[in-house]
Amino acid sequence: MQSQSNRCPFHPVFTVIFASLLWLCPGCAQSMTTDFHTWHVSSTQTNPIADGKSQATAFNRIQQALDAAQAGDTVLIHGGVYPEFLTLNIRGTADKPIRIVADRVAENHVIVTGANPAIRSKTQSWECVHEDKLLYRTPLRHRPTRVLADHVDLLAYPTVDDLKAFTFLKSNYPGHEHGFAFDPNQNMLYVRLRADKRYNTSTNPNDLSMAVSPKPGVGKYGNEPSGQTFQNLLIPYDGSAHVIIDGITFETPGIAAVFTEADDVVVRNCWFYGCRTGVGGPRERDPQKTANRVTVEHCLYTQFPTYMDEKDTIEREKAVNIQREGSYQHLMHWQRKGNYPNGDGVGRPWGYEVGLTLCMGRDWVVKNNYIHDAFEGISASGISWSRNARIMNNRFERICDNAVESENHAFNLTVAGNLIIDCFEPFSWQPLDGGPLPGPMYIYNNIVWQTPQTTALWNLAGNWPGLLKIGGKTHYWAKVSDTPITLEIPGGLWLFNNTMIRQRGRIFTWLNDANWPISNVHVVNNHIITWRLVPSASLDRITVMHMDHNLVQASDPIDGDQVDTHLAKAAGKHGQWISTPGVPASWSNLDTRGITPMTRQAITEAGLPTDIPFAQRIGASELNIQAGPQVDQAR
Repeated sequence: MQSQSNRCPFHPVFTVIFASLLWLCPGCAQSMTTDFHTWHVSSTQTNPIADGKSQATAFNRIQQALDAAQAGDTVLIHGGVYPEFLTLNIRGTADKPIRIVADRVAENHVIVTGANPAIRSKTQSWECVHEDKLLYRTPLRHRPTRVLADHVDLLAYPTVDDLKAFTFLKSNYPGHEHGFAFDPNQNMLYVRLRADKRYNTSTNPNDLSMAVSPKPGVGKYGNEPSGQTFQNLLIPYDGSAHVIIDGITFETPGIAAVFTEADDVVVRNCWFYGCRTGVGGPRERDPQKTANRVTVEHCLYTQFPTYMDEKDTIEREKAVNIQREGSYQHLMHWQRKGNYPNGDGVGRPWGYEVGLTLCMGRDWVVKNNYIHDAFEGISASGISWSRNARIMNNRFERICDNAVESENHAFNLTVAGNLIIDCFEPFSWQPLDGGPLPGPMYIYNNIVWQTPQTTALWNLAGNWPGLLKIGGKTHYWAKVSDTPITLEIPGGLWLFNNTMIRQRGRIFTWLNDANWPISNVHVVNNHIITWRLVPSASLDRITVMHMDHNLVQASDPIDGDQVDTHLAKAAGKHGQWISTPGVPASWSNLDTRGITPMTRQAITEAGLPTDIPFAQRIGASELNIQAGPQVDQAR
């Protein structure tokens, strides 16, 4: 040990100078002597001396910790259920972010819920009003956006009569065999659970954890907040927040789990149940008023069992489907859309046409997430006015409509390295709101796979969706020009180096009239196995399209159908068309049959920016996706 005599003394002159500096800058003393704090939160805390500085003296509400935290601090949330609507009013910095984290990353370990507390805690019970129909009710003063039974998402019916019939009566359209309805005259919420107990252990909601959400926000789509009860966590200020949110299970907000008006936010390792959307920003068309530089990674978003409900309905109704009149009655996924079928439904603010994100601004990154059993993956509501968004290395599975939509105005959108399994139509370019048209859009290195079970499902329904939905109805283009013109996608739509296998489907769902051709579309270096090029009625509409260097093979014909020789057009001059039908057992280890891929130089000359990667092979490379929350991370 060093003796006192050998230590270097602090000279009295320096002491005086240092004290003078602290007198001139009193805040400097705290910044030089105070470490970052960890604020503990525990829902089971009963200690009257709760200062949040240890688990033994933890706050019992998360909001207390958020109010105490400063830049660089960590809010550490211990396991439990937190029925709170949270607001973060402070900012971090790039080198001192605020961390709001669960003490352990595990599903349902830390739950932040917007559900009605009396119903969720079972202090308010359900009354059985029709034993044969398993119909229950409980008092409520608003129409909720979502009702969950042990995290099983129930279908919203327009009226109690619809719920009793499991049918949208106005349209004579089949519903699903569990759901809820709100009666505004009685201020009562009604539910019916599946009689076969397929998803729940009981048909009595009193036996389950029932999560009933608040009402939606305001505006046509119910996506605009008008108070604090529309999101689990609100960041309500402009500018940079520098916040990291990690490891939380979010449940039943009115709009979004995390709603940020601020920039520089990271949401990772989170679960979203009963959330109209996972992470959202303000609904602004002005790029200066959006939430920017938001990252959503390693999260799980689901509306389970939305996809399985659709599958059940198609299989149950197959015998009468061919007798239905009108396109709106054809069996698809209208039940959860909100304003369908045929103008029926509960309305857009209660609909499911949302997805993981809402109103993305500039430079959002959505990566390594698992989005499954949902109506949409990332919809027009999420992406319409985005700029430079990157949607990469996600797993989309069992999606009723689209994995990624570009409408209406997405600028410089990248969709790359995703695994997309059993999605109705993976990609969509369908602007519905005039200019500016979405683009450029880069779709590359994705794997799209339709399982044999889903192939059989859509064959039953008589609906054969495309890999890319493109175009729009004539009245949409009237917003762009008074007379028919060639619609040039700004910067181009690039579909390249993808592996896409859809036995019962087509490459394009082509929506445009022949008088409104679309140009600047490039389909190159893809490995495609499918049934048709386009619907028969659209064969004369595909013009001004660059398709080349693709390996295209016919899928197995069904019910005596002939091979669609028009698929050869998609292969292009330098590609290869294989007319012998064949569908592999999986998407891996596909034979490229010796095709010479398009060179980097050639595709760059066609307009692809040099900073966009391009593989020197046909189809997608091997994907290394770690999708969803990375569990069991202790803090």
